[in-house]
This record gives sequence, C-alpha cells and structure tokens, in this order.
Amino acid sequence: MLAAAAVQIEGRPHAVTVSEEGSVQVWDVEAGTERATLTGHTGSVSAVTVA
Repeated sequence: MLAAAAVQIEGRPHAVTVSEEGSVQVWDVEAGTERATLTGHTGSVSAVTVA
C-alpha cells in the first residue's frame, strides 16, 4: 500500500488504498472487508484523494 484515505460511504467508515500495481481498493473498516477493487490504471498509483 502506498497511500490511504478515509471516507464515509452510506454512513459507514471506509478506507481507500492504492498500490504500485495500479489498483485502488475500497475497504469497509467496520466489517474488515474489501468492497471494491478499481483497476485500469496503466502504472503505479501513488496518491488518493476522496471528495
């Protein structure tokens, strides 16, 4: 993991992480589970911003 951000989704705390492999993962913090993996980046993802 290179970077992370915290966000509320549907009233629940989530973390968004990025990796050198070019993927972005969305995690449900309370459940400890991955909700989604976003792929398609052609290179390393080194930062994440949530708005």
